[in-house]
Amino acid sequence: MLRSFIVFLMLIVVFLGGMLVGIDRGQIAVNHDDKQEVEISAEQNENKQKKDRERIVEVEKNDEYLTDSDEPMHLTQKTASLLEAGVKGFYEVVVQMLYQISQLFY
Repeated sequence: MLRSFIVFLMLIVVFLGGMLVGIDRGQIAVNHDDKQEVEISAEQNENKQKKDRERIVEVEKNDEYLTDSDEPMHLTQKTASLLEAGVKGFYEVVVQMLYQISQLFY
């Protein structure tokens, strides 16, 4: 019992340490990305927007073939959406608990 509790605490410490390192790297990457965005010319930005629009049109065409909105949801689809909602809720609770714990050390 004590051994598993110690392992659990060690996992929390590693998790929080990883979050701190990730947050620091995220801020550095954001600053670096801001400098690069300033250097992009208007022509490159237009080309990027044009490619994005083309991709959106392709995705919309593919979605038309994949969706059948006339059919009612099957039991497996209902079960999957229920499980998805449950897992997302559980995940949010765990993340909020760990966030509150990390705020104690901040």
